[in-house]
Amino acid sequence: MRHLASDPALQERIIAEPGCVPAVVEELLRRYAFIGLPRRVMHDTELAGVELRSGEMIYCPLVLVGWDVRLAADPFDVSLDRGACRHAACGTNIHTCLGVHLARLELEIFYRRWFERIGPTRLASPDTASHCRGGLIWAIDRLDVAWDA
Repeated sequence: MRHLASDPALQERIIAEPGCVPAVVEELLRRYAFIGLPRRVMHDTELAGVELRSGEMIYCPLVLVGWDVRLAADPFDVSLDRGACRHAACGTNIHTCLGVHLARLELEIFYRRWFERIGPTRLASPDTASHCRGGLIWAIDRLDVAWDA
């Protein structure tokens, strides 16, 4: 919602073409994946010049998959015209979240209903920085939005 409230053109497209909502969900999950996973290193190895020792814990921010320039041109831009949208917002392979289909459905319903009933939205205080907290699941502590009644 923070991105949408800052992107009037995308909001207009959602309102004009509600059928694009599934692409919106995937593109926003790609751009703003919010899960990071801790993993234990099982064998001594080297990754990008960094030595990882067996037993060490590492943190894997899944958002980096969607930011990979080999998978998405201009990865920091949100574009519904990107075509195939590759990300790991809900995990991958055997580590895919069991609730991924429900999460996508909830986001689709939310965005459709929001723009049907509320319409265009903007940040209530665009100059106020959002306060985010990290950890295994990244979150915005507060997001004030406004709209015309």
